[in-house]
Amino acid sequence: MLYFYVHTGSRNAVRQRYKAILSMLVGLAVVLLLNIYTGYMDSMQRQLRDLPGAVPVTATVSNLNGSLDAGLAIPEKTVERIQNCPYVKDAVFTVQLYLGFGTFTMDDYEGKLNQFAAGTNSVQGIRGLKEEEIAWMDGADRDFFGSDRRECVVDQMVLEDNGLQVGDVVTLTIFYYRYGDYHEIFFEPLTIQEYQITGCMDMAEYLGSMPVPSVLLPFQTVRKEFREAGLPFTADSASFAVKDPFQLDAFKQDMKEAGLLPVAATAEYRYDGNALTVRDSMFIQVSERLQESLELMQAGLPLVLAIVAVIGYITAYLLIQSRRGEYAVMRSLGLGKGQCFGVMFLETAMIQLCACILGSILALAGMETQPQAAGWAAVIFLSCYLSGTVVSIWHMGRRSVMAALCRQD
Repeated sequence: MLYFYVHTGSRNAVRQRYKAILSMLVGLAVVLLLNIYTGYMDSMQRQLRDLPGAVPVTATVSNLNGSLDAGLAIPEKTVERIQNCPYVKDAVFTVQLYLGFGTFTMDDYEGKLNQFAAGTNSVQGIRGLKEEEIAWMDGADRDFFGSDRRECVVDQMVLEDNGLQVGDVVTLTIFYYRYGDYHEIFFEPLTIQEYQITGCMDMAEYLGSMPVPSVLLPFQTVRKEFREAGLPFTADSASFAVKDPFQLDAFKQDMKEAGLLPVAATAEYRYDGNALTVRDSMFIQVSERLQESLELMQAGLPLVLAIVAVIGYITAYLLIQSRRGEYAVMRSLGLGKGQCFGVMFLETAMIQLCACILGSILALAGMETQPQAAGWAAVIFLSCYLSGTVVSIWHMGRRSVMAALCRQD
């Protein structure tokens, strides 16, 4: 039976080739228009998905009036809260130190306490320094910044001035920064330990606002030194990216619970790192614009589907109604309504399937439509167009054979 429908429908299409070509051209135009519409929707959905990578949202801990984002006293509990926050990624912390080579006391530091240092968990914490500008010791573990080992990276010029080289073990007398209540900055002894020099660096392009560090230590190692000395640890700076910017509200609520406040420009100048600057305005602006456009096109989709169905009905009605005589002859030869319906429907379906395939190929090749969007356009077109065709054939099938033969319009 299926062969009969396909064979008869194909012969009818060949015999009525001018009408078939006209119907195919109408279908081709509709498919291309649908590809444009669904292509725009798919493009906006992809832009929304890719937006966090294209327009990342970053945040920086600052003092309350927003004037400082480094040289701060950020409590260890805040550091831990940021590290454990599910909405945060790529957190970078630094801690500023002051040190000298060799062993000396607080009373005998003049001329010996002469090297600025920084503890950090990422090379990005030292602005202007690149990974390739660090030369590591042969066989050294490259996970330097994530470790808690007593290792250090020293500026090349400092190595030369002190007669040192990569691989040496040196004694470091380390002091930390303590901030007073009246904007004072004190240097207090932290520890005296032996560190191995596992790398050297070139700090010629340093861009940070703090003094150029000539020695780098792992951030976790510095925290360990504070714990072993029984001192409260504070970080100097903290910056990170928001993992999923679409969850900004949840992220900000979590940071608020961590004790980080919005920046208040009129607040008193202090060194406390207790505020958060979130750079999200560009992301919010772009995402809102995309979402509004996408919602508008989604709202208009039912109307587009209705128009396609109407086009399918009108086109099928005009083409099929002109073949009332052919329909009546098939009925007179003994074919039932269902068989006549099947022949005409399958004929129309084959024509529009060809139009759909050709339109999809043109859209993929000439309009650079994504395959998923082209697939949706094809499904929408065939569903709506053939729905209109079904209504048209059903409407003609309601007439009697004599009425179909006698009607002249």
